[in-house]
Amino acid sequence: MRFNKGVFLRKLSLVLILNLAYADEIMLDEVVVTERIENAQKEISSSKISSSHINDQKDLVKKYVGVGSVDGGRSGSNGFAMRGVDRNRISIKVDGVEASQSFNPTFFQKQGRISGSRSLVELENLSYLKIDQGSNSLESGNGALGGVVFMKTKSADDFIGDGKNFGFYSKTGYASKNREFKQVLGAGFKAKGFEGLAQYTKRRGHETKTWYGYDETFILQNREIADKFNEAIDNGVHNKFSRLVGYTRIYPDPLIYNSNAYLFKLGYRFNDNHFINFSYDRKSIKNDIKNYSTHASVSNKFQKDTTPYKRVSAVYEYSNRGGGIENLKLQLAKQEVKQNYQSDTLELYHNSGKIPHVKEISQNTQTTSQINLKVNTTDLKFFNTYHSFYGGVGYYKNKFINDSFYGDNYGSSYKYTLTKPIHTNSFYFYLGDYAQLSDDLSLNFGLRYDRQKVSPKSSHLPNYSKKFDFPGLKKTSSVAFSYLFEINYELIENLNLGYKFSSGFKFPSIQEAYITDLTSFGTPHLANPDLKKETSQNNEISLNFENDNFAFDLTAFYTRYKNYIELGEIISYEMIKKRDWKNGGYKFEKKENKAFQYQNSSSATIKGFEINSILRGEMLNLDGFFVNLKLAYQTGKKSDGTSLMAIEPLTALFGVGYENPKFSILLDARYQKAKSKNDTKYKLVDNSGNLKKAAKIKTYPYLSNSYVVWDLTTSWNISENFKVNFGVFNIFDKKYTTWDTIRESKENGTLTITTADNGNVLGWERLTSPGRNFSASFEIKF
Repeated sequence: MRFNKGVFLRKLSLVLILNLAYADEIMLDEVVVTERIENAQKEISSSKISSSHINDQKDLVKKYVGVGSVDGGRSGSNGFAMRGVDRNRISIKVDGVEASQSFNPTFFQKQGRISGSRSLVELENLSYLKIDQGSNSLESGNGALGGVVFMKTKSADDFIGDGKNFGFYSKTGYASKNREFKQVLGAGFKAKGFEGLAQYTKRRGHETKTWYGYDETFILQNREIADKFNEAIDNGVHNKFSRLVGYTRIYPDPLIYNSNAYLFKLGYRFNDNHFINFSYDRKSIKNDIKNYSTHASVSNKFQKDTTPYKRVSAVYEYSNRGGGIENLKLQLAKQEVKQNYQSDTLELYHNSGKIPHVKEISQNTQTTSQINLKVNTTDLKFFNTYHSFYGGVGYYKNKFINDSFYGDNYGSSYKYTLTKPIHTNSFYFYLGDYAQLSDDLSLNFGLRYDRQKVSPKSSHLPNYSKKFDFPGLKKTSSVAFSYLFEINYELIENLNLGYKFSSGFKFPSIQEAYITDLTSFGTPHLANPDLKKETSQNNEISLNFENDNFAFDLTAFYTRYKNYIELGEIISYEMIKKRDWKNGGYKFEKKENKAFQYQNSSSATIKGFEINSILRGEMLNLDGFFVNLKLAYQTGKKSDGTSLMAIEPLTALFGVGYENPKFSILLDARYQKAKSKNDTKYKLVDNSGNLKKAAKIKTYPYLSNSYVVWDLTTSWNISENFKVNFGVFNIFDKKYTTWDTIRESKENGTLTITTADNGNVLGWERLTSPGRNFSASFEIKF
C-alpha cells in the first residue's frame, strides 16, 4: 500500500470546483501535501478576482455563504465575520504576516471620530486567497477563533506564460457603484536563475452609493438646518434638510479616495531545490470626507484618513520531493501600518461672533517583525502506514504606539495618547502528522504551543486629561495550546465521510486590555490587562461526493467559545463625608462610581450547516453549462442570554452559467433571510459614550429584511492577449440592506440612524446597498 494522496486530492478538487464554479485558473500544482484543503475552505485565484469583478472586500464575500464583511463606515471594511465572530477574532494572513489589529475605541467610534479598520492588502496584488471557516490556531495562532483568511501575493509565474521568459499585464477598470477608476500595470521575468516582478495599481473613486444614489451638494450647516433636522425628528417625516444632514441623511457622506499600491519581488533559483526571494509590498490610501451624517448642528466636519502600509520580507525555500524533507521555508518579514485620522470642525454660525475651529488627530502605528520556519517531510513508511510530518517554529515582535492631538483657536492645544506604547513578544511551535492508514482511511492531527509577553513602555505623552496617569497597566505573560484532529474515510468510491475537531484562541487585544481614558467622555474607561484569553473548540462532520458530472458537499458544525471579551461596566462605592446642614455636624453618603472596562463576560455557542453543490451540463449533453447551489444556516447565543451579532441570517446562492475557453457567463442570485429580532439580543451603551442606568438585555432596534439580488457577469477572451470582463449587479434594482451593515449602526458613529418620536426610523436609507450598477475591465497580457 502506498501513501494515497488521491483521497486528499479528490477532496481538494471537489472544494475548488464547488467554490470557484469553473474558475479560470486552479493552481493544483502549487498545492502540496502540507496544504490540503478542508471542506469549509474556499479558494479563489487572481483571474477569478478579475472575472468576478471583485473590487473590494464586500464584493469578495458576496461570492460565499457563511462569510461576512464587517462594515467599518467611512474607512471601508474592518475584517471578516465567520462562525458568529468577527474583527480580531478572524485571523488574516498576508504572505504569512498577520494583518494589523482593529483599534476602535468605543468613545471615539460611536461619535464617528475614528475608524481603526484592519489594513489588508491590494486585491490586485493577490495570486490567490483562501478562506478557512472554523477554529484553526494550529496553523494560524492568535486570532483564529472563527476562521482564517490566507492571502498570497503574486509571483513571476502569474505574469509569464508557458515557454516564455517575460510577461506583461495591464488592466483598466471602472465600477459605477463608487465611480472608481482603476489601472494596473505589471511585468515579470525569468532569466539565468533570476526571476522577479513589478506591479503598480492606481485607484481613484468616491463613496459607495446607496440605493438612493449619492448627493455631494456642499452643505453649510447652521442654526436653521439644525432646527429643521430636529423638526423631522419630532414629526418622524423627512424634510429637505433632514435628507441631507445628521443621522437622518439618506446619502453616504461625500468621499474622494486615492490609493497607490506597489509590489516588487526579486529572487534567485540556485537549482531545482534552492530558492531565495525578496519582496516589497506598499500601499498608500487617502480618504477625504465631508461628514454630514453625524448629529446635525452648527458644526461642519471635514475628515482626512490615511492608512499606509508596507511589508518587506526575505524568504528561503528548499524543496525536494525525492528526499526526506519535501519542503522547507524560512521567512524574515517586517510590516508597518499607520492608521491616521484627522477631523476638522468649524462652527460657522457661532453666537460669539468668533468661528470656533477644532482639530483632532489620532495616529496608530503598528509594527511587526517576525522570523518563522515551516517544514514538512515526504511520505515516510511505518509498517503498513504512510506519514507526512509537518511543523513550524516562529518568533515575532509587535509594537503599538498611539499619538493623538487636540487643538482649537481658543488657545488650547496639546498632544496625548490613549495608552502607553505596548510591546508584544511572541513565540510558537507546532507539530503534526498527515497519516494514511489504508487506501480509504486517513488522519491529520497536530499540537501547537504559543507564549506571549506584553510590556507597556513609558510614554512621553500624557493621557487625555493631561496627566501621566495610566492606572492598571502592567506586564503580562500568557500561554495557549492548540490542537487538531481530523479523520476522513472513503465510504465508497467518490463518497467521503469526515470528522474534524480543532481549537482556536485569541489573546486580549490592545484595545481590550490596555486602552485608558479617565475623564474625556463622561464615564471613564479603565484598562484590564488581567483579561483571560478567548478560546474556541470546533467540531465538524462532513460528507462529500464527486464524479465527472456532479459534486456535493455538506458540512455540519458546532463551536463553543469561552472567556468571551466584551465591553462592560464596573460599579464601585465609596463613602463621602459631607456637611449635614440640617442636623449639624457631618454625615457619610454612599457614592456610586461607574466605569467602562472590557471583561470576560460569558461563553457562547454556535451551530449550523453549509451545503455546496454543482451539476455539470455534460450529464445532459450540454457541454460547458453548469448549475451551482450554496446554502448556509447558523444559530447561536451567549451564556448571558445575548446574541452573537455577527451571525449571518440564512443565506443561499444559486447560479447557472456557461463556459468555454473563449467565453464565460454566469447569472446568479443571492438570497438572505430577514434577521429575526430573537437573534439580536444585546447590551450596549448609548452613542454619547455614557453608560445607561441599567444595562438590560434588549433586542436590536433595526433589522435587515429578506432580499433576493440577481447579478450577471461575463468574460470574453478576444484573443490570447486581450480579455474583456463586464458585469451588471442588482439587475432588478432591489432596495435592501445587509445585516453586516445594519448591525454596525449602534457601534459606528458614521453609520448611526435614529428613531423619531413617532417610531419611524430615519436614516436607514443611508445603509442601503447600491441599486443597479455595473463594472467593466479590459485586460492585456503577453
